[in-house]
Amino acid sequence: MKSILVTLVFAPLFAAVVAGLFGRRIGDRLSMIVTTGLQLALLYVPFLARFFGTVPLAGQDLLICVGVSLTFFLYLELEKLVRIWSRRRHADS
Repeated sequence: MKSILVTLVFAPLFAAVVAGLFGRRIGDRLSMIVTTGLQLALLYVPFLARFFGTVPLAGQDLLICVGVSLTFFLYLELEKLVRIWSRRRHADS
């Protein structure tokens, strides 16, 4: 159950990180890296985990979260490509 909740948090964050890494501004990249680091710190730094009531995820659970998040990101990118293709097709008509 906890990995599902972490996946729900990581999915949009992962999509933002990937988009931010391809962004033009260094500030965007840095903010995404810092946000990801803080998110992982909440899981793996003992005093933060105790304070926020989180437990560390096993490596397999974290990989599942990343996999689901990557699937979400790929879906969003595919949707963008379909919209662009559709607009171009209608513009040519």
